[in-house]
Amino acid sequence: MLCPKCGQYNPEGVACPCGAPLLSSNPAVNVLKTLGSSGRFLAMAILATAIPLCAILAASGMSNMLAQLLYLLWERSAVDPDTFYQLAGMIQGMGVMSAVWASVPSILAALGLWLFYASCRNRKTGNVSTAGLTILKVLAYIAAIYVGIAALFLVVCAIFVPFLVLSPSTEVTYNGSSVEGAGAGVIVALVIFVFAVAAVVVGLTLAYFISAIRTINRLKAIATTGVPDNRLSRFFTGMLMVLGCLSGLGGLVNLFLNFFSGLGTLAGAALMILAALVLSRCRELMTALLYPPVQPAYPQGAPQNWQQPGPWAQPAAPEAQAAPQQSAPAPQEQPQAAPPAQEEPEDKPQDSSEEE
Repeated sequence: MLCPKCGQYNPEGVACPCGAPLLSSNPAVNVLKTLGSSGRFLAMAILATAIPLCAILAASGMSNMLAQLLYLLWERSAVDPDTFYQLAGMIQGMGVMSAVWASVPSILAALGLWLFYASCRNRKTGNVSTAGLTILKVLAYIAAIYVGIAALFLVVCAIFVPFLVLSPSTEVTYNGSSVEGAGAGVIVALVIFVFAVAAVVVGLTLAYFISAIRTINRLKAIATTGVPDNRLSRFFTGMLMVLGCLSGLGGLVNLFLNFFSGLGTLAGAALMILAALVLSRCRELMTALLYPPVQPAYPQGAPQNWQQPGPWAQPAAPEAQAAPQQSAPAPQEQPQAAPPAQEEPEDKPQDSSEEE
């Protein structure tokens, strides 16, 4: 029997000792509520909130660096101080506003995670709200559209750029001198290689967002219908893990250049790794719901109370009491018949003639 609270398999009729609260009567929805209210998902929401905050602080620091650079240039020039301070303030304001504007998708993603966490944490209802998942889905659609436009532009450039390079009216120059023959072929091959690498990157990015959309759709279907579904994209979870590891390495290097920028990159890396772990766990639990393990008829090493009926078992019909059996009487010995008495021979009467 699969425990609807924690997903642990137990023998039939044995209560699970997990002690976890039952968040929903539907096993599939209960899995979503359990994972959505777990510590891992809470850490994901906190990290998603820290990412735009770090981006804004990093942009503010870059604006201060630009203002200091302008101050050094102002000391060596004859610029009016009022004009300089107005220019420095405008640069700082533009840097912070641009960072806030660029962080809008990250802020919406954090909002979606918090909404989903609050819905899973709510014990007043057994359902899960899909508002947070809808926000994440819309963001994934927008990102996929942008990547699709970039892919289309890349295809157009890959078609027309080689013809422009190889056209007779176009002269290929390098370092101020004309390049002809084999040199032009090398440049064309280099351009084609760059476009091929860019096409692979754009294709993987587009497949990544499409897989994210499909995964979110299946999670929404589970929350709406209550039907378990383990078809969560392994490509998506694998890409999350790979991108998380690469982002972690980049964040460690970026810490020495811009502390807040590196901190935000590390937060994004941890968020991707946690998301991959949560989705993998969800796939495992959904698979356990779809294909429960087969329990043998006579389990080996079963607990003593495995034969006791569970709480769902119907009461058995009362058995009729058998009539008490009476023991048969012991056979009595019959008296043996006495042997017949032997008759004594009677004395024959003597004849009168003999008497005379």
